[in-house]
Amino acid sequence: MRHFQAIICATILILAIALASLAGEEMTPKGNIAVTEERLLELRPEIYPDTIVVGPAGKRLAFAAQQGDDTVVFVDGQQIGKHSLMGYYRTLFSPDGNRYAYTVGVAGAECVVIDGRCGEKYDRVSQPVFSADGRHVVYGGWRGPSAFVIEDRKQVAEYDDLNLVGAGYILSL
Repeated sequence: MRHFQAIICATILILAIALASLAGEEMTPKGNIAVTEERLLELRPEIYPDTIVVGPAGKRLAFAAQQGDDTVVFVDGQQIGKHSLMGYYRTLFSPDGNRYAYTVGVAGAECVVIDGRCGEKYDRVSQPVFSADGRHVVYGGWRGPSAFVIEDRKQVAEYDDLNLVGAGYILSL
């Protein structure tokens, strides 16, 4: 019975917070929780909605937008990259929110952009993975029949004739 009452109380609290957020009001339930509404981005037609990412603390924002024949990547309102329309993927923030990374297609190849700088080009790259403290970033790269593990822009392992498609779990830190 207590479990059921706890679920009901939690549901009521969530609904109250949601309603207060919709009304644009600040609500402070018991404890140290505060819910506020802050507009981070006005959605315009040239912005790709599926690329919008909010950082871990809710204060950083990344997205991509079409600009002519290019995709322009923005982090915190600043343009940080201009790439071909093909091959851009969502930006990933480190767990501490201080760093960011994303993959792009560059002249028939792919690279991982980390903190605004494109790494070595490969035929294909995986999505990057940050360490829990945000200091390191790891991803996979493929060139011909060889697969590589890249950590902090350095190749740390090479495998021949290995297909690591979808091997994000291997690259976990």
